[in-house]
Amino acid sequence: MKSIYSHQWLQAFFDEQLPSPEEVSEKLLKHSFEVEEVRKTGSNDAVYELDILPDRSVDCLAHYGIAKEIAAIFSLPLKKQYFQEQFSYNSAAEYIHTEKCDRYTILKVENISLSETPAEIQKHLESIGQRCINPIVDLSNYILFDIGQPIHTFDAQKTSGQFRVRQAQKEETIVLLGNEEIVLQVGDVVIADAADNRAIALAGIKGGEKTKVDENTKDIYIEIASFDSVSVRRTMRRTGHTSDAALRFSQGLPPVVIGYTAQRVAEVFGAYGSIINSVDHHRVSLPKQRKTGVSITEVNNLLGSTYTQKEIASVLDRLGFSYEYVDPRKQFITAAKKQSGKPYKWGASVSRDAPDTFDCSSFVCWCAAQAGKSIPRMSINQYFFATPTTDPQPGDIVFSVSSDKKAITRNESVFEEGFPVLPGKSDAGISHVGILLDTDSYIGAQGGKKVMISKITDENIVGFGQIWDDKKRFAVTVPVERPDIQDENDVIEEVGRILGYDAIPSTTPTGGGLHSMWIQIRNRFFPKSSETHTKRFLVLRALQKIGFSEVMTSSFCVKDKICVSYPVAKDKGCLRSSLRPGIERALVQNAYNGELVGLDTIQIAEIGSIFTEEGEKVHLALGVQETVGRAKANITTIEKMIRQVVSMPGSFENGVWEVALEEVQVHKPDSTISPISTVQYVSPSKYPFILRDVAVFVPNGASVTNTEALLQKSGGDYLQKINLFDSFEKDGKQSHAFRLVFQSDSKTLDDEVVNKQMNIVYEALKQNGYEVR
Repeated sequence: MKSIYSHQWLQAFFDEQLPSPEEVSEKLLKHSFEVEEVRKTGSNDAVYELDILPDRSVDCLAHYGIAKEIAAIFSLPLKKQYFQEQFSYNSAAEYIHTEKCDRYTILKVENISLSETPAEIQKHLESIGQRCINPIVDLSNYILFDIGQPIHTFDAQKTSGQFRVRQAQKEETIVLLGNEEIVLQVGDVVIADAADNRAIALAGIKGGEKTKVDENTKDIYIEIASFDSVSVRRTMRRTGHTSDAALRFSQGLPPVVIGYTAQRVAEVFGAYGSIINSVDHHRVSLPKQRKTGVSITEVNNLLGSTYTQKEIASVLDRLGFSYEYVDPRKQFITAAKKQSGKPYKWGASVSRDAPDTFDCSSFVCWCAAQAGKSIPRMSINQYFFATPTTDPQPGDIVFSVSSDKKAITRNESVFEEGFPVLPGKSDAGISHVGILLDTDSYIGAQGGKKVMISKITDENIVGFGQIWDDKKRFAVTVPVERPDIQDENDVIEEVGRILGYDAIPSTTPTGGGLHSMWIQIRNRFFPKSSETHTKRFLVLRALQKIGFSEVMTSSFCVKDKICVSYPVAKDKGCLRSSLRPGIERALVQNAYNGELVGLDTIQIAEIGSIFTEEGEKVHLALGVQETVGRAKANITTIEKMIRQVVSMPGSFENGVWEVALEEVQVHKPDSTISPISTVQYVSPSKYPFILRDVAVFVPNGASVTNTEALLQKSGGDYLQKINLFDSFEKDGKQSHAFRLVFQSDSKTLDDEVVNKQMNIVYEALKQNGYEVR
């Protein structure tokens, strides 16, 4: 998702002067995000257009998140710290009546004394292209682009103050801001006034006209919420309505950040009014801050680096990650013992229920996280994850079973909440896990009881598992605004990108641990090849040898038999049942540029999926077309060349030949077909080209090569291609006709520039004895 950021707005987070916009842009591109553009604006400001990936939308679709990135990259201290203090609400109320909203909070602000938008806020908003509308709306937009959480304001005089988050009723209507009435569907979510149950806002997308703030508004209700990302995205696509808020909700905003956003809202609005009431309602228990960790060995094995404890710690410090450097076995046991006596709850959540309640496997998982290790949640997956040992040590995991459990064999790798678990086998089912304390006892959450120390009974023991390599680890507490940090692999990525991937030697990672796990997962999920993949490669390679180039056209089209519920675009609502339309369009587009690259004919090939009522199939399509200004391609000759390298039924129809890939057979290599020459790839110009023709009678002894060299020398820097398209002899004179292609890499050429250069060409030809026809 592309977003705009102001250099001066970012500067507001620092006491020290930031480097120049050019240097900031260069470092952001190297360490964080793709920089689409940097441009100067008025008042000594500059703006950056960055492409933010979905996993960083929570923190970095805001100036504060980018400021934190700059702070980490340049080792600069921030003078403002958000996400440190949560707002303290007055009360709770049951506002949520749908599973598509996890948390909904309201702050009431009265007597807002703000006749116009503060100059600093107005300057910041205008710098990123936001039009100032109304002081209250402007403050809301400022918070959105400052901290990243959308908020919405209701005029307190136009609502009862009792809110209800519910799903829309069938054929229910709402008038949105701008006086547009839309018809809702049951899957949509609305904010309703509980007094009469009327919809007053389309949740996460746009407010309603009836409760909008205006120049007379003095008292407001401020909504801060967490809506289901899928629901927002579907409603947004169906209705065609979008907004900066909707784009953020569609990426997912965790409910836990709302309390921190409310604190920022209170700071901003509290400066111009009185917060007299606040209400918080969360449908589910809020997750605690996540803990994970990493060892120096894991970092270096995965990155192929030689980073030290000091270097890794510096990255964590710069990113604002709190951490301890611990002996993991000792920390594991210490964390477990501290939970002694905590109640048992079957199915207890690691992130939401712990450390208040546990079941046996959530207890082990949570304690491991305190020691800096992310392990699977379920006991059977913990068994397959751990390394079996016959010499158990304190801090290993104890696996036990009841007598009625059956053997379990897992032949496939699985992902448990994104965590990889490798195949394995258990001779008996796993029903209980705990943490070994000594040779005679272990600690665990006992079913129906509590966390307690128990004696080991051999008849129920399935085995012991190691999860520690006895090396110290960084036990990391993940910042609340970084839900993308899930396990050690994410921490390693942070180390790599902040210290710079270019600083890592180009060597193959070695060793066990994460690297070995990845190799096994890769081999399981991404096999080296498949029959279809191999055939595709062989067919395309054979066709390339006779002049065909591969193209890839869209699988979507305007109209066909199989259509999708949520189109990616208005002209891409259906799945193609043939490759022909895409090939025909590609022929037209490529023919236009034929003169630029000097092709006599356009020969393209595509292998792709088509979709019918019988299912998905893979087809091969070939396309041939003459280029602009050239003789028609000899289809018969091209067909003969094709049959030299592959066998396939049918023939060209109007320049296109399409068959099922399964009907194509590749011949053995023919020694008469010349191999492909070395290809050099260059970035094409984005500016249009201009063509000019010149025909000349050549002086005696002048070859085509000599003539082309003279044209190139006199044609100037914009002459990109010289194509000979006609030759004949008349009255003893040899005539050649050339097409000259002019194009610039930096601007659009006009006739005046090209005509001036052509006059230089004509003069050079005449001086060298050529007769221009």
